Amino acid sequence: MVMKITGVERQLTPDEQQVVGSEVQEPRVLDTVLPRIAEPEKREPPPPVAPRVLPPPEVIAEQEAAQVLFGIPILEINRYTGSDEDWQPLVRWDIPLGRTGDLHEISLLSDNDAVTRYRIVIGNIDQEIPTDRQTSTPLDLTWRRTVIAGGTSVYIEVLSNTGVAIIVDGMITGSER
Repeated sequence: MVMKITGVERQLTPDEQQVVGSEVQEPRVLDTVLPRIAEPEKREPPPPVAPRVLPPPEVIAEQEAAQVLFGIPILEINRYTGSDEDWQPLVRWDIPLGRTGDLHEISLLSDNDAVTRYRIVIGNIDQEIPTDRQTSTPLDLTWRRTVIAGGTSVYIEVLSNTGVAIIVDGMITGSER
């Protein structure tokens, strides 16, 4: 669109009357105060204060210990004495649902290494230790960064492969979060 200009171009000052088309623009009136429009209240009253229910002191102490220690320490120790040729439970750690377990170490000690055999199950998975081989104890198995899901177990079972009496000590250490 092309606009044609007639007349002389000049800058109008704010106090001059201006004509645009057929409409007259009134000059700005100095010292005019615009009417104030009331703004709605932006703040709301605070909500009512509800009483805070704290858990029992035992629960608070357990939660604080878990935060400080990065988990609740677990130590399971047991001794088996017998001559069974079938698998017998030695020591067990059950991780509750909703928690995870960090396995740190499994320690085993037998009074007769020649006839003692072990089955180690971690997170419900048999570690398939060969039962046709002799191990020598004390046996310390260190597990680093082994996280075990809740609802599963870590356990050790023992047997005497010849029926000779054995005494076996077992220990599981870890932490539970």
